[in-house]
This record gives sequence, structure tokens and C-alpha cells, in this order.
Amino acid sequence: MHDLSHAESLIEIAEIDFTALRGMSDERFLASRVVGFHAQQAIEKLLKCWLVILRIEYPLTHSIGQLLQLIRNQDTEASQFEDLQEFTPYAVLFAMKRPQQELQTLIEIRLLLGLMISCTSSGKGSMQREE
Repeated sequence: MHDLSHAESLIEIAEIDFTALRGMSDERFLASRVVGFHAQQAIEKLLKCWLVILRIEYPLTHSIGQLLQLIRNQDTEASQFEDLQEFTPYAVLFAMKRPQQELQTLIEIRLLLGLMISCTSSGKGSMQREE
């Protein structure tokens, strides 16, 4: 079973990914698949942290949907993050995509990240860290 120090490590790693995401705001210089990869990594780490806090063992997976399902079994608030499952494919960087597809994907990533960040920073959900 993972302990709370493991959860703290996951939060630190997720914060690094979020910091990287903030620096990737200009799509002219960065492909959406790179932004998507870091978003997926941050989401995955935060969900695994949530599982550690709930004292739930999690499998070695990059599937956001699978991690959310484990959380939903004990915490119904996880349902508000269902849309984040769309980031799972970014765990493995996409093969080259057409530019118009990349732009649409980047827009979708920004919308989902905005939802996730606003939910986690506004005090919603039970994953908030206690100081």
C-alpha cells in the first residue's frame, strides 16, 4: 500500500507538469500532442495521489478512465472529472497529425485543463491537500 509521502511525491510531480503546461501557451511553437502529454501526466499523477489518500491500490496504468473508476467506487465526486479521460491517448505521444486536427485538439486540451484547474483550485472535490 502506498503511503501519504508517496501521495506528496505524486503531487510534486504533477505540479512540475502543470508548470510545464503554463510555459506551453504559444501553440505556434509547441505541438498539441506535447501539451496533451504533460496534461495527461499531471492528471494521472493527481488521480493516483487521490487513490493513495483513499488507500486504494492502483494498477500500473496510464488509463485515466480506469483510475477514475477506482476512485468513483469510494468517492462520487470523481464523476465531475469524466471528461479528463480524453487525455489518456496522450500518454503515448501521437503520431503526426494534420495541423487543423492539432489546433482543434489544442483548443479541447485548454478547455479541459481549465475545467480541471478550476475544480481543483476552487476547493471542489475531496482531493484538496490539507496544510
